[in-house]
Amino acid sequence: MQMQKRSYLITTHKKLSSEYISCVCKDNCQKHNPKNTSKGSHRYFIWECKIKHRYKARVNSRTSSTKPTNCAQCSKASIPNSKEKLITKYPDLYLILDKCLNHGSCDKSLLTTGSNCTYKIICKKGHSYITTIYNATRTKIGCHLCQINSLAENYYGAKFIKCLCKSCSIKKIHNENNLSHKSTKLALWECKNCQKQFKSKIKDRTSSDNIYNCPLCIPTATSIREQSIISELSNLLGLSYTGTNYVPGWRYPVDFFSDSDKIVIQYDSYYYHKDKIKSDKNCNKIINNLGYNIIRIREKPLLATSKSDIFITKKDTAKEIANTVYKIIKQQ
Repeated sequence: MQMQKRSYLITTHKKLSSEYISCVCKDNCQKHNPKNTSKGSHRYFIWECKIKHRYKARVNSRTSSTKPTNCAQCSKASIPNSKEKLITKYPDLYLILDKCLNHGSCDKSLLTTGSNCTYKIICKKGHSYITTIYNATRTKIGCHLCQINSLAENYYGAKFIKCLCKSCSIKKIHNENNLSHKSTKLALWECKNCQKQFKSKIKDRTSSDNIYNCPLCIPTATSIREQSIISELSNLLGLSYTGTNYVPGWRYPVDFFSDSDKIVIQYDSYYYHKDKIKSDKNCNKIINNLGYNIIRIREKPLLATSKSDIFITKKDTAKEIANTVYKIIKQQ
C-alpha cells in the first residue's frame, strides 16, 4: 500500500507562501517554512501583504476556506466599530505605547480606540506587557503587574497562609507577594476571629462583591451580597465582621451593629423583603426606642420604611454602597 505524500503549503497555496516572512514558534526560528508546513498547521507565521504591512496569523486561519485571516490594516479589521483616535481619547495610554508587534513600523497617530494592533506597552513603573489596543481601551485594566495587590495584609478578617495549587505542593512557588488578588488559585486562610483555617479561591476572598468569608463565623443563611457590603463597611469602621449581631433589648439578630456609633444596619433584598414592609417598620420603631439609629439598605423596587433608607440596584458595587453608608454614619 502506497502512502500518500504530505502536501505542504508551497504546493497547495503558492500565492500565500510568497507572503511568508518567518515562523514565530521560537526566537529566530529557521526550521519551519512553507516548504515543510502543511495548510492545517497551528503554527504562527509572520506574513507581509502587498503593501508591506506585516502581521502575525496562524497558517490554518490563513488557509481557511470560510473565514481566512488577511492583513488587518488592508481589510480595516484593525479599526472595528470605532473612529475615535487613541491619541485624543486615551492620551495617557498613547504615551506608553512602545512597539507594534503586528506591523513593526505602525503609525501610532492613526490608531483608533478599537484597533486590533498588538502592542508592547511599558507602564509608568517600568513594567512591560503585551495586549491589543482594543483590549487596553475596553477593559481599562492596564498593567497586570501593577494590579497585583499584596496578600500580606488581612483581607476581610482572614490572613493568607499558603497557596494550595499543584506546583506549590511540590515546591513552594507562590506567596502573598507574587499572587494577584484576582488569582483563581485555591489558598489556605486563617480567620482572625476564631483562628480556624479554611480553603477558598483568592479571587473569592478579595472580590468586593462576592466575598467568601470564614464558614464557621459567618452564618450560611447570610447572602454573599450582604456579607460583601457589611465586610466593606466593617473595614471602613475598623471593625471585624463576624456575621449577625444582637442589639441589647432586642431578641432578633441584626445584620450590623455598632454600639459606639449607636447605629444598626439592615440589608433588605427585594426577594426576602418584598412582603415585609409592616414588620420592617415595626423593627425600626423598636430599635429607635432602644436608642439606636437604623439605616436600611433596600434593593429597588422596595418601598421606603423611613427617611434614612438607602436604595440600591444590583449594579451598585459593595464598595460603593459601603462608602455611602459610611459617609452617613460619620455625618450623624
